Amino acid sequence: MKGFVIYPSYEIKENKSYVTLYGRLENGESFLTINEYKPYFYIKEEDLEITKTIIKNLEHEKTKLKNFENKKVIKIILEIPEDVPKTIKKLEENEIETYEADIKFAYRFMFDNEIKGSLNIEGDYESGERIDRIYKNPEITKTNYIPTNLKVLSFDIESGKGEVDDELYCIGLMCGKTTKVFVNAKEKVEGAISCKDEDEVIEKFIQEIISLDPDIITGWNVIGFDLDYLNKKCKKLKVNFDFGRIPGKCKLRIEEDFFKESKADICGRQGLQIRYSSKYNIRRRKINTLNRN
Repeated sequence: MKGFVIYPSYEIKENKSYVTLYGRLENGESFLTINEYKPYFYIKEEDLEITKTIIKNLEHEKTKLKNFENKKVIKIILEIPEDVPKTIKKLEENEIETYEADIKFAYRFMFDNEIKGSLNIEGDYESGERIDRIYKNPEITKTNYIPTNLKVLSFDIESGKGEVDDELYCIGLMCGKTTKVFVNAKEKVEGAISCKDEDEVIEKFIQEIISLDPDIITGWNVIGFDLDYLNKKCKKLKVNFDFGRIPGKCKLRIEEDFFKESKADICGRQGLQIRYSSKYNIRRRKINTLNRN
């Protein structure tokens, strides 16, 4: 079955690491693949013996790869991603250079399997609470599938302004042909869904997201304002800020600097913020990589 990856991540269970890929299948169903996988990086072959004295019970493999100085490198394999920075620190203290240690764990898995977004999944699956198909250790291969069925949900919040009046008035959303407005009003409002209080507005809105199961959640400054406001309101009202594909709290990283991007971590979905900027915030960093030619 062909599909497209929306949200690559990982989880740790019983000290084993698993890459988790969330996305949408060609038949319209949502999916999650769970594959056991170990993090790794490279060091020069000439540094192997001293590395063995620094890292006990070292797991390693020979490779045909070389660095740009034409020196052979060895693959160093660890158990979980959290082990990587600790190991790197120890090696750097001993002036041992590492290669490709800063590649994100889930992206490393995709890179190794030549997954650029689309993939083909073979294997048995089961249904989840919020996911149509969950594959455990399936066979994953590359494909050229281009998705045309991704679900995009946009929403907007209207509220009071300032610390004195921050009342939630309404939330409007659109996803495909579905358009709904949840209004904080005891009386009926034509064309909207009336809710008795702020709690009900938020609860019905979150349940609608889970029911519609979008791949992308977007809107004008949706992370910097709408999701941030909703998160703070949920804390105040003791409502679960939870609308990902796996039950659990969504996380936000809000940047006060306009030229820095705020981030929304919504498990299984992508938060895409729309806003205009006359400048671009470009960050450059050195990546210690290998010669793969």
